[in-house]
Amino acid sequence: MKKPLWGFDPGPPDDDEFIDADRNPSPEKEARDLRNPEEIESSKLDNQEKKDNLKARADYAEKAYRLVWTWTSCVMIITLVQFIAKSSGNALHHSSFIALVVSTSGLMFGFWALVGRYLFPQSPKSKD
Repeated sequence: MKKPLWGFDPGPPDDDEFIDADRNPSPEKEARDLRNPEEIESSKLDNQEKKDNLKARADYAEKAYRLVWTWTSCVMIITLVQFIAKSSGNALHHSSFIALVVSTSGLMFGFWALVGRYLFPQSPKSKD
């Protein structure tokens, strides 16, 4: 009888210490052995949620871009109309025009801040 390499004899293995493993498992069988079906389903749902969220963000970004572009065009048209109306004497008062431009610009900056927070959320900071 050979002497064990490490200098001790662990004795015969118990029946529950044996692992019956296929030498060439299929990817499906290997995944099934490594993860239970609930984990697999949870992973699939997480991936689908991420895909749907990415698509929704792309749609939302496109709509937000169109809205801001349209609103900016409207502000430019209002400014042009103000200049034309000023020559005929029917223009808004100076302070009313400034209030209009500043409030609409503030609205658009606020809107873009909200869109940016949704489209590019910040990852949680580590507490090291």
